[in-house]
Amino acid sequence: MKNKTLLMASICWGVVLAMVPAFAQDARVQVKVPFEFSVSGKTFPAGDYRIVTEQHQVRIQDDRGWTVATALANSTTNGTIREDAVVTFHCYDKRCFLSEVWSSEQDNGLEVNTSRAEAALVKELAGGASQY
Repeated sequence: MKNKTLLMASICWGVVLAMVPAFAQDARVQVKVPFEFSVSGKTFPAGDYRIVTEQHQVRIQDDRGWTVATALANSTTNGTIREDAVVTFHCYDKRCFLSEVWSSEQDNGLEVNTSRAEAALVKELAGGASQY
């Protein structure tokens, strides 16, 4: 019985230790976007937003702190550590899509997965030819 209790305590402690780095990777970036932009098929007006980066996703919060969009993202790095947060967009004519989020708190950034709307627009602008 003592061995089972010790084993269970060890497993629980291991789970707790594994969770700590996941929480430590969250970062928040305050940004004032001067144009309309899209994320995950939703379009948002120019304004103040908070972007919360997590392990494989980006959450967009409005100026009241409400989450208004969530997008899947992949970790990316360019070999330099940033002193300031950077948010980049892909813009085509007058349509902009959130592309990358780099926090000053992390060594890597998150690249937002291309939405269907952005992929369709890229294809349309390329004259229907696929770029993939």
